[in-house]
Amino acid sequence: NGEIFKLLAEEVFGFETAVTYRTGVVVAGLFSMAGCQSIITNPIEAEDVCELSATVGSDPGALIARTHLNIETWDFYLPESMAYLSTIPSRTPLSIGAGQGDLGIQAVSANWLPHESFEAGMQDGLFLDQYRFYNASLFSPEKYFSTLDEVNTSEFFASASRCVEYPPMNADKDSRDYLRHFPEDPDGVESYVGQDGQTKFRGRCDDGVWWLSPACRANRSKCVPWISVAGYGYSIIWHKVTAFNMAVAMASTNNWVDVIYSNRVMQYAWIPDAAFVARGLVQVLFPRYTQEQHLDGLYVTEFAQVKTQKWGHRDLQTAEPFLWTTFENAQMNLRLVIDLLVEQQDLD
Repeated sequence: NGEIFKLLAEEVFGFETAVTYRTGVVVAGLFSMAGCQSIITNPIEAEDVCELSATVGSDPGALIARTHLNIETWDFYLPESMAYLSTIPSRTPLSIGAGQGDLGIQAVSANWLPHESFEAGMQDGLFLDQYRFYNASLFSPEKYFSTLDEVNTSEFFASASRCVEYPPMNADKDSRDYLRHFPEDPDGVESYVGQDGQTKFRGRCDDGVWWLSPACRANRSKCVPWISVAGYGYSIIWHKVTAFNMAVAMASTNNWVDVIYSNRVMQYAWIPDAAFVARGLVQVLFPRYTQEQHLDGLYVTEFAQVKTQKWGHRDLQTAEPFLWTTFENAQMNLRLVIDLLVEQQDLD
């Protein structure tokens, strides 16, 4: 969506436009519009590392900002982000348009498998787009995927994040929630002494990279590899593989795009996004989202769809009212966005 709106701003309105802070986390754009020079990907970091950019004269609100629009802002990130940004009201970004700047797209975080794995399973009567067909007591889905040893065993492990480096594997609360909901799997976590001297828990990865579900912990060859980046999506899959007896090994790597294109793996991804348009992915479907369970820290159902919004620098409406009004009225359709992304991939 950012690229689409960039084309509009440049070719229709004649504005010099740049896409900034391509981090995959909308928090970075919100804080950049507020004048934060550092790239903030987690609101908790803001108070410690957000250095506000220079102001004009003595007016603390007249900041020199290099980011003016944040398109496809996931409302999931807004409560914590705005809680901090509201403490600097002269710099707080504004939503663009009615309905908190609704862009008209429901974004989705989900689990996916490659089309070739899905089609091979279909030939044998296994519907691998359904979670039930991963039950290790009834099926052997691993034969339709790469093995753990086949997954880029040199480059992948060289750039893989370690379990202790990203949430929820290194998060005490998430690990305790896992134990609370799955007390039958104490081997899925390990205890350690934190810097504060307190006993904490984290996910247990014996080789430092792969977290093995109970269904294949005793036999790695039975595991279906599941890949993410920076730990994104772990909470979406962690509880599910244990609850539904799925033989899955989870890992995170910075070069996840290359790994996913060159191997047959399950993965986390969100839509709309251009990264995997050419990969031909099929969503793995789980039980429908249950809010009560998610509020209790139990994630055995799908995640809820997320509203996407438009936010802008608070002075943009005055500086460029025509541009502001145009984006105020802008609406997108998910099918249209995906079709445009596919078309762009074909042109490239």
